[in-house]
Amino acid sequence: MARQETPKGNVKPSLRTTLMAVVIGLIVTTSLAFSASILAFEYFSRDDKAAANLRLSVSSWMPVVPNMIPEASPGYINSMNEIIDNSETVSAVRVEDLQGNVTYTLSQLEGSSPVLAHAIALSRSSGEQIMLRSPNGAVLARPAVQNGQMIGSFALEYPFSAIPFNWGRTLAWGLATGLLICAIAIPVVLALVHRFTSPLYRLIDFTSNVSANQLSARVDLQSGNEFDLLGDAFNSMMNRVEDTIRHRPSEPRTFYARAYQSS
Repeated sequence: MARQETPKGNVKPSLRTTLMAVVIGLIVTTSLAFSASILAFEYFSRDDKAAANLRLSVSSWMPVVPNMIPEASPGYINSMNEIIDNSETVSAVRVEDLQGNVTYTLSQLEGSSPVLAHAIALSRSSGEQIMLRSPNGAVLARPAVQNGQMIGSFALEYPFSAIPFNWGRTLAWGLATGLLICAIAIPVVLALVHRFTSPLYRLIDFTSNVSANQLSARVDLQSGNEFDLLGDAFNSMMNRVEDTIRHRPSEPRTFYARAYQSS
């Protein structure tokens, strides 16, 4: 009996569609997670940024603070109030002498004063620079020194609002990066899905379209993976069916052929 060609047929590519949808969905989800992680990193890194900026700016206050101890003049206080009110990098200032008496204080934001007072208390007792976090920003307290002598302590607050944070631009940048990854990955995903499912669909086409008159047809997947084993197993089954029908009398062969064709 002459060897016949593998029958041709078409099946709906539901498996391919599902695989591509799952992989592309994972890529999109990863892109969104990447954008969210950038936003989270920017948000939670505010403390470090505020603390670093505060350490840089505190040196400019060192020569100013001694003028507020033991007591600043009304004109000097008014000038300091105006400077702080117009400042974007300092939202609160507190100055105390060695006895803990407040010689100057100004806070633009609610909830900052208790933190500044606590920071000064810690700095005065330790004689070192203290960094704390308030609800509104980073707080730094350190001793006030004049002529090499400690005359008191002061604390400054650097507001979080002074740190540039554009969540819209950050989110857009993250999404753009994710879309770029998708644009690069989708063709690769399509190629891999096609390569992975092509042998399976060839086998499905074969089994869906083979008939009783095509019992000598064999499938040759040439997939280079485990699908070849499946194809060999199917061909072995077809060999057994063909041999069984070939060695039967003509009437039973017709019966078996009809039974195979109707299955």
